Amino acid sequence: MMKARVIVLKIRWVGVDELTVAPYYPDLYPLPRDWSGLRQSFERHGYRPEYPVVVHARGGAEGAFEIVCGVGRHAVARERGMHRVPVVVRRFDDDDAARAYAIEDNLFNPGVSSRPSLAHMIVLARAWKECGGECAPRQIWEAAGVSPSTYWRADASLGRSLGQILSAHPELQELDISRQVAEIIRKNLDPQLTRLFAGDVEVNTFHRAQGRHERTARLVEGKARKAGKGGVPRRPTQPVPAKSNKPAGKILTAAKQTARKKPAKPANNESNLSLFDL
Repeated sequence: MMKARVIVLKIRWVGVDELTVAPYYPDLYPLPRDWSGLRQSFERHGYRPEYPVVVHARGGAEGAFEIVCGVGRHAVARERGMHRVPVVVRRFDDDDAARAYAIEDNLFNPGVSSRPSLAHMIVLARAWKECGGECAPRQIWEAAGVSPSTYWRADASLGRSLGQILSAHPELQELDISRQVAEIIRKNLDPQLTRLFAGDVEVNTFHRAQGRHERTARLVEGKARKAGKGGVPRRPTQPVPAKSNKPAGKILTAAKQTARKKPAKPANNESNLSLFDL
């Protein structure tokens, strides 16, 4: 029986100024993150070396590292005036491999205070897939702690919003999913989508509001068509028959009698009485 191979990664301490944030990080996290949990941990325990920053050498240069995981720890350490932080140097085949590693770590191992919203997690999962990773929907709704129905509502709402924005801004269509969402947020193209991404609006509330907006848009479009706007020819209106207080059965019988055009009988004959007189 073969034993599993254990890889021991050596921890080393490097200066905070030697570390830089990876260029893809701002697209993965276009909104400010909440580091309050990290700050409280630093106040109680200081920097815990068992949670080092994961880095990889930038361009093979010695002493120049890009942060793959641990942007928050690095930021709070700098705030606290630390000069060095513990790091683990990992090797990655390319930038996509490093990006996929960072996405996976942030999806399933985030701090409590910095956990992404459900919509943000869905975007990260799609970005992970673009890097060659595999992520089932069940993994996302379990990591987010929501029901499957809530997950699918968020996924559908996000897809509809992105589809509408990309139709109006085709210059974004060539970008990857995380860059698309980041540009939408930076340019404030859809404030409600930004609120959903930030977790400021609940998924079901957003989904219902989106449904009402679409129904209203369809109603307005239908009224415009009826009014002959938008190049749609107006249908000729049919005259509406006047309403009658008489029973429908008697009106129908009278219509039949009129169609038959029976000759009138003498006025003194009792059988000349109309059905309306009975």
